[in-house]
Amino acid sequence: MRKLACPLILLLGVAAARGQTTAAAAPAPPRTVGAFFALSVADVEATSAWYRDKLGFRIASHGEAPNKIAKFAILEKEGSIIEMVQHREAKPRAAAAPGVKESHLIHGIFKVGFHVTDLDAVYRRVKEQGIPIAYDLMPVKEIDLRSFIIRDREDNLIQFFGP
Repeated sequence: MRKLACPLILLLGVAAARGQTTAAAAPAPPRTVGAFFALSVADVEATSAWYRDKLGFRIASHGEAPNKIAKFAILEKEGSIIEMVQHREAKPRAAAAPGVKESHLIHGIFKVGFHVTDLDAVYRRVKEQGIPIAYDLMPVKEIDLRSFIIRDREDNLIQFFGP
């Protein structure tokens, strides 16, 4: 046993010196096929209807917490899921942080986005529906795409990326 241990230790030492390991390479992470985000909203019915009517999401589920402190809606479209929660104790940013004028000035998520296959078609639809455009079409040179950003009915930023 002792004779076997010395060559094994030597082999491991050589592999480590070369920057190699004897363990197999880690498998690639699973492919991303959609997105999920949750929004705290003032009016779950009106906001979920806005996402349905303006952006084509399907309202998959809606309801109320057993203790009646919150209402919710789950929306779905092409692998992306949005959860909306209208919590009785939630406050708008202007009330919770009156000195903060823009969401990007608070740490945390300040916008969400979708990668689409036809950015021009989405842009046309947004314009036709009169949805406020926060930032117009622009190139995203670092990833060879273009994008634009809209505001939903509760002033949340939503960015669309596409070729």
